[in-house]
Amino acid sequence: MIHQFTFENFKAFKNEATLDFIAENINEHKESLIQGKNSEESYVPVIAIYGPNGGGKSTVLEAAIYLRYILIKYTLMTKMSENEGYEGTERHAPSMSKEVYYKLLPEYKDLPTKFDIMFQIEEEKYRYQLSLLKDKIIEENLYKQDMAGGNVELIFERTDEECVLGEEIEMFQKFIINRDGVLKFGRVYLHRDMLSPGEQCTYGGGLWKIDEGRGAIVLYGRSFDFGPPDFDFVTRIDWTGLGGTPRPLLYLPHWPDEEEIVPIIIN
Repeated sequence: MIHQFTFENFKAFKNEATLDFIAENINEHKESLIQGKNSEESYVPVIAIYGPNGGGKSTVLEAAIYLRYILIKYTLMTKMSENEGYEGTERHAPSMSKEVYYKLLPEYKDLPTKFDIMFQIEEEKYRYQLSLLKDKIIEENLYKQDMAGGNVELIFERTDEECVLGEEIEMFQKFIINRDGVLKFGRVYLHRDMLSPGEQCTYGGGLWKIDEGRGAIVLYGRSFDFGPPDFDFVTRIDWTGLGGTPRPLLYLPHWPDEEEIVPIIIN
C-alpha cells in the first residue's frame, strides 16, 4: 500500500509535488479510512486529482508510471547482464522518453529529477528515494521500519561513487514549527513522527545540529513532509528535545552553503 509519493523536476512540475494517502487527524468520515494495524496513522482509500485542462493532473500519474519504468528497466538490465554483460542489454529494456525534466527553464536540464515513495508491505514501512540526471541514476536508497516504530534499517544506499548495504541507522535530528507556533526539536525518522495526535505542522521544519564552537543550535534544510521553516510564526520554543536547556539559535538560509548564518530571535 502506498502512503506517499513525491516527485520534483518532472515535466510540468518544477517544484516538489506530493500525492499523500495519509489521512489528516479529523473526525469526519473516519469510518471510511483504512486503519493502520500497528500505528496510529490511517489512510484514505482513494484520492481525486482535479484542476483545469493542462494543469498537470495526468502528469502526476505519469510520474508514478515513469518511476515504475525506471525500476523495471534497470532490473531487467541487471538480470540480463549476468548472462550478456551490460553491453547490448539496453535493447531489451522498456522504452520511454529520457527527457522528463521541467523544460520551461533551460537550467533544469542540468538538475536531477527526484522521486520519493513511502509504502507498506505487511507490517513494515519502506521509503525509496531515487535521483536521475540525464537518464542516469545518481543517487538511490531504500529504508525500512516496523510499523510499530523503532529504529530505521538501511537496506541499501548508493551514489555514483559508493554503495552501502544493510545497517541500522540512527534517527535524524529534526525540528518542526507546529500550528500553534511552537518550535520543537526531536530525533526522529520523519518530521511527522514528532506530532502528537491531533497536532498539525503548519509552518515547516528542517534539521538541527549543535555548534559547540558558537555554543548554539544551528538550524538548516527543510522538511520533506511540511516544507521550509517560517520562523515569523514562532511564538514559543519547546526545549524538551534538547534536554530542556535553552541555547542561541542560528539558521543557514542557503544550506549547504554556510557562508551566511542568521540568528533566530523570538519575540
